[in-house]
Amino acid sequence: GSLVVVGFAGIALNILIVRYYGSGTLGAFGQVFAVLMIAGQVAVGGFVFGILHYLPRSEAAGSERHAIFVSALYATVGLAAAVAVAMWFLSDIFGGVVGSPATGAGLKLASPAVFLFAINKVLLFALNAQRAMRLFAVGQMLRMLFYVFGMLILIAIRADGVVLPLSLTIGEFLLTGFLITATRRHFSFSPKMFDRAWVIRLVKYGRDGFFIGLLFDINLKVDVIMLGLFLNDAAVGLYVFMAMFADGFAQLPVVLQNNLNPLLSRTLHEKPIGSIRTYLVPLHLYFVPVMGLLAGIATLIVPELAVVLTGDSTYRDAWPIFAILAAGIAITSGFSPLLFVLNQAGRPDLQTALLAMSLVFNLVGNAILISIFGLFGAAVATSFATVLSVPTLILLYKRATQRWLWS
Repeated sequence: GSLVVVGFAGIALNILIVRYYGSGTLGAFGQVFAVLMIAGQVAVGGFVFGILHYLPRSEAAGSERHAIFVSALYATVGLAAAVAVAMWFLSDIFGGVVGSPATGAGLKLASPAVFLFAINKVLLFALNAQRAMRLFAVGQMLRMLFYVFGMLILIAIRADGVVLPLSLTIGEFLLTGFLITATRRHFSFSPKMFDRAWVIRLVKYGRDGFFIGLLFDINLKVDVIMLGLFLNDAAVGLYVFMAMFADGFAQLPVVLQNNLNPLLSRTLHEKPIGSIRTYLVPLHLYFVPVMGLLAGIATLIVPELAVVLTGDSTYRDAWPIFAILAAGIAITSGFSPLLFVLNQAGRPDLQTALLAMSLVFNLVGNAILISIFGLFGAAVATSFATVLSVPTLILLYKRATQRWLWS
């Protein structure tokens, strides 16, 4: 349920921007949002992975449990503050590089959001580790709803389009208030519980997860950032809006992935190692055809829906952006639910290598194809990188387990 709310809130956010300010403002906002997600991942470090590992353990009781939480939170405060300050000072430089003063100004307004985003992520994952799943789901849902609320405030006071990224800071601030109230029931916030030894343990454990998370987030946003280097804000906004529907379509394999992960972990830790073929065959027999059919139907509907939502017929001509991205998602849907199988197999180093190679495919492909084909080039490069990740995954899995995925 929370995933659906988050999805609709994200759509509402983009519709509000296009309706009241146009695609140029959405383009600048989209670049700011992309940087926020990547910088937020840097700001939180790997502490959330350490929290998820250590807090649920049976020995993490009493004062030790509070020490783990406080150590992770206070260490994140320091790292997040440094990242937020760096983003503030580098914002004009980034705006100059992408040729968008609005993006540079927006990054300044969103820099406090980076700090709060990292804090909120620690608080959310602490709730997750405590199995407070309802609060965890509500917190994730409220993030996007608070973004929309912040946007509505700015629209109501007729703020300039350049100021819209302030809605991200407003949203994260409101979420911080909610999460502090929620986590106080479970944890102490006292600085006396801070333990440097726990910080070191959390960093060591979370190091691999940090790079995996960072590379994954960059891969999700690299097309928008690369478009900003080559095209104007209006073109980027057009792409961001159409890609939004593709992002929603891509959540279908993610739902399967979330359900398969615990099963994969159990299978891969059997002695002898279990067969992934059990999951691979049904995915290709049933899921891939369904995804292909849905991609075709959505390609007919999405362009007209975009026109209705925005009131701008320009979006009808942008249908190839969605069609190309959806095709890449459908083609790889037999493997994408197994994206993190290397990590499940106990090889985070190879999982990092897979995402790093995918990023290289993305960067090179976008740089070449955007310069030739513009917006459609970004869609082709992104889909091509997604498709190339499949043989890369197969080869790395063979290296990790000495067997093919389908054996």
